[in-house]
Amino acid sequence: MQDSSVGLLQNKMVSARNILPDSSPMIGNFYSNSVYETIATAIIKNIRQRSGLMVLTGESGTGKTLTIQRIANLLGSTFRSVLFGDPHCSFDDFIELADQKLDFGSPMPGIIPPQDKVQSFRDYLAGQFQRQCSVVFFVDNAQDIAEKVLVDLLKLQNLRAGKEHLLQIVLVGLPELEARLREPALQELTADSPVPYKLVPLQENEIGDFVVQ
Repeated sequence: MQDSSVGLLQNKMVSARNILPDSSPMIGNFYSNSVYETIATAIIKNIRQRSGLMVLTGESGTGKTLTIQRIANLLGSTFRSVLFGDPHCSFDDFIELADQKLDFGSPMPGIIPPQDKVQSFRDYLAGQFQRQCSVVFFVDNAQDIAEKVLVDLLKLQNLRAGKEHLLQIVLVGLPELEARLREPALQELTADSPVPYKLVPLQENEIGDFVVQ
């Protein structure tokens, strides 16, 4: 598998068409405080425990994208992470983009029908689990993803080996994402997920430190 990077990510974080550009802000410029650290630590713990679905919300400008980049940077070499930034992708687009970076499908793009590529991805997940590796999808701007696409992604996330999920998904978006996940078509698929994590704007006494950094 060919490695690439977003910012200064050191593990298997990858970027691709319609994911995040290589010009994304560097992790070295990340401003952290106790709230960010608590949230990052909790999400990392859930990913390592193969908890399945995690949700991170916050208003625009609260650092959601930088936070998930930093989380991916801290995961380590046994994790295969893909960060998606375009909420208008179809489910087949998500699988195709993942295949471009994780290389689980045909060596000749376009040869395998979409349904077969999904099965190839399922087999890939099982193989990574046997190797004690974990696959993580970070999905940014998730409040704008079509309902059917979210349903299909969450069904993939529900694939398990015993109680452990084969695919970890971190949905990232504006606060309205939480209401979307409570809609009838999605609620059952998210019932056992941890409580959403919420980023808030900097406090007044933190703004000076942020500007200096």
